[in-house]
Order: sequence, then C-alpha cells, then structure tokens
Amino acid sequence: MAEQDEVLAELEEDFAEGYEGIDARPFMVQFPRCKVSVEVTNAFLGRSSGAAARKQLVATCTIFECSAGAEFEGKTYSKSWGMENAQNLEWLKRDMLALDIVPPKNPKDILRVINELMGIKFAAQLVPNKEDPEQFPSNMWINRGARIIEGAASTRDERF
Repeated sequence: MAEQDEVLAELEEDFAEGYEGIDARPFMVQFPRCKVSVEVTNAFLGRSSGAAARKQLVATCTIFECSAGAEFEGKTYSKSWGMENAQNLEWLKRDMLALDIVPPKNPKDILRVINELMGIKFAAQLVPNKEDPEQFPSNMWINRGARIIEGAASTRDERF
C-alpha cells in the first residue's frame, strides 16, 4: 500500500492541477481513398507495435494537400516499411527510387536514407486497408516521380 500512496503523491506533483486538462489521445484517422501531398516531419528506425515487434523504417508525414477535403490537411500519416525479409526490402527500394533517394545497400546505409527522408515532400495515394480498415491504417502508394521539388512548376491541379 505504501508504494501505491507514493506513486499517487508523485502523480499529484507531476500533474498538479493540469491533469483534468489533458485530452485523450485521438484515435487513428481513417482516411478515404484519396490523393495527398505530404511532408516528412520525422523518420526513424524502430519496431512495430504488438507481439511481433517487427523491425521497420517509419516516416511520419504531415498532409498539406488532400483530394478528399481540407479537413484532412494538417493530419499525420505514418508510412512504415518492414525490414524483415527480401519482399519488404523490395518495397523499400521501390519507394526510395520513386522519391529520388538512393536505396540502402547495407543496414548502416539506412541512416543515410533516414536523413534524406527528413523534410522531403511528395505526392501519394492513400487507400483504405482491405483487411480491416477500422484496425489497420490506410496503405500509402508512392509512384515514380512523386517527390515535390520546391520551386518546380507544379500546382495542386497537376498533382491531383
């Protein structure tokens, strides 16, 4: 009991009066089938959630244009590439080529890819997951030439 009281006292100190003002973490945004333009705001090497804890490269993207409506602008989408087998690496290499990034040739080269992903903008398609769209995020498809270069003569209408 004493440990429980100690933990409660620490929580009271940590959160003080602001505890009630903390919002619940939002549920995953379910995106409709749409075309988006995104900017990579973070990229890292990590593990998937769940029991499998698979190795993956993750790019957190902020949507700045969306064909499904302005209500999706500013939302984030996490694009993950599995790093477990040859098929996963084929997808990673394909997407890196589509983004004009030289694919990694060895595991240490992934750090260079992470650095190159940071801050890039690209166009993609989001397609609801066929398995279970309520549980799994939409799939992101990145086509060749998807990278958006600042100052290039392209407009929203041309991308969408």
